[in-house]
Amino acid sequence: MIVKRIPLSVVIAFISSINIFSQSISFSGYGEVFLNRINDTTTVDMPHVLMAADITLSDKWSFEGEIEYIESLDITQLWVQRSFSDMLNLKLGKITVPLGFSNTADNPMDHFTAYLPKCEELVLPYDWNQVGISLCGENDAWQYELLGLINGDKLAIASSVNNSSIENLRLGIGAYYGGTYDPEASDNLFFCGFDYEYKNAHFVSRGNIIYSDLEEALCGGIELGYDMLSHRVSDNNTSTQLFLFSRYDACRAVDYTRLTVGINYLPLSSINLKAEYNHNINPSLHGFAISLGIDFSIFD
Repeated sequence: MIVKRIPLSVVIAFISSINIFSQSISFSGYGEVFLNRINDTTTVDMPHVLMAADITLSDKWSFEGEIEYIESLDITQLWVQRSFSDMLNLKLGKITVPLGFSNTADNPMDHFTAYLPKCEELVLPYDWNQVGISLCGENDAWQYELLGLINGDKLAIASSVNNSSIENLRLGIGAYYGGTYDPEASDNLFFCGFDYEYKNAHFVSRGNIIYSDLEEALCGGIELGYDMLSHRVSDNNTSTQLFLFSRYDACRAVDYTRLTVGINYLPLSSINLKAEYNHNINPSLHGFAISLGIDFSIFD
């Protein structure tokens, strides 16, 4: 995938100029720092840091820009939206393709493991964003998005639908068809996926399956977590959580299997301290990781 770099000073100046004409602006972001030991090698890693600005221009127009550091600086999202109703909104710009755990749940508060699922990287583009147009909307139970996308001289369509009619449970499906980031892929490719999240006061479970017709690739994963502090009767800091979790990932295309167990300690809802042990059954690797994830929001 060709990535264009834009100086951070240009982006800040652009956002500042928009703020002059906006009704409100909010900033948010997150970052992670990891200490890893894989087999006999110890490393320190900061896989990505993200900053985002949400700007309300009027009651019908809004703007969002997102800058992410993954080895180098990139504008991962940059779009303007015209809202007609809760169920009908039109976006134009650089938009996230809503398929895969790594693209829709990359905030460290939204997954238990230190790193995002490795098996998805074997099937899907990591941090998948393309220029295009999107129709999206939501109500109490349904959320949808339809996209027309451009990748160089290639065209594609994508879609996602989520339903939360059942209490504590969200079910989602998504698909993509068309030209891709891969310059060696002359034919259109097809991706589809299913994912879910179940969350109550004590227990969280997430999982997904991704299929690609490129080499008939199929990957998936499931994670289960239980909050050991959820039964406390009285506590001045009721936002504190301590999850024991396990996760299993597999990819059929390359015979990849991974098992992870660990803990997530959240002293605040915006800070997540993670420690885990992971073992790759195939290929045979084992490792230990400690990570710090920080999520923040700043409202103007």
